[in-house]
Amino acid sequence: MRNKKNKNKKLPMAVLFIVLILLGAFAYYNKGFLRFSTVSDNYVFDYETGQNYQFAVQEGRIISLNSEGLICANQKGKELWRISKQLSKPSMQTVGGYTLLYDRGGRDIAAYSGNTLLWEKKTEQPIITAKINEKGYCGIVTYEIGYKGKIEISNDKGELIYSWKLGENYVVDVDISPDCKYFAAATISTNASNVASKVTVVDIDGERVSGETLREDSLIMSIKYQSNGNLFALAEGELVGISPKGEQKWVVSFEERQLQKFKLPYDTSIVLSFIGSRNNSILEVYSKDGKKTGEFISENEIKAVDVLDGEVLISQQSKAILLSLKGRVIAQADTGREIRGVFLMSNRKAAAVIGNAVKIIKL
Repeated sequence: MRNKKNKNKKLPMAVLFIVLILLGAFAYYNKGFLRFSTVSDNYVFDYETGQNYQFAVQEGRIISLNSEGLICANQKGKELWRISKQLSKPSMQTVGGYTLLYDRGGRDIAAYSGNTLLWEKKTEQPIITAKINEKGYCGIVTYEIGYKGKIEISNDKGELIYSWKLGENYVVDVDISPDCKYFAAATISTNASNVASKVTVVDIDGERVSGETLREDSLIMSIKYQSNGNLFALAEGELVGISPKGEQKWVVSFEERQLQKFKLPYDTSIVLSFIGSRNNSILEVYSKDGKKTGEFISENEIKAVDVLDGEVLISQQSKAILLSLKGRVIAQADTGREIRGVFLMSNRKAAAVIGNAVKIIKL
């Protein structure tokens, strides 16, 4: 295991806060006291005003998270299991059957398979972000005294296999390759005239930097590995494709358009939504090699997006609209109430957050 340190440089904490705020703006939360709905068979949860909830779909089941823990229900609203855990700023990531649960800004983090605890730990310093991959390997980014931050990589048992303390740049995101041999870190730095972002790919076993992509005047917010080892890196003004060795392959410029929503999925197309000129949105779909494959211009603002198995789901006002990767409308459903969040499921179904409820929609 290697503990690597960069040379210190001055970097305003405000830059890191800007990135975290941008990331937070794309997360979905709602308020309420969660209960299993009795409104109809199509409703899974409903809630009254109170606490914050975050929702996700995992293998066809609905996951809800608040400061008291997780609840998993099936599509008919039957509770399957729950995990009780007190968190100040709860965050989760679901991949396959894995759930990573952590306290953003706190020190508690745990990994689960279903409701079975795989491991849990307390970090030495507050958590900035964390991510788990399809094999259960985890990357944790924390603050670190005397440094700009620290990255720890753990195996599927929670055992530490790599630690990197950074003295030069702040870390905003991390991801681990599907084969668990590499990890990538997105970092930011500034000087008197510009902001720059860098994606660094690290060989875990070789304990060395495999390669880097530097983007001047760019603020990278999120990175995502694909099954072939390539990476997507999303900045507020561009989308970048990166090779397994950390080399830049292609760039899609947003040409000063303002990013509204996005989805960086695993092994399917990328979905980006931009603010339109008529209080609407322009949705664009890009392939894994950065080629634009489709476009959809909405009548109203797109509130949420999701992508699964070659199809895209969006919401605008009370409508859930299913699109092909070319932007062609396949199906749609009008719920009669504004949709705040959507999660695409198999068999032409979706989970939608409508008012104070989560409902299953058939498309």
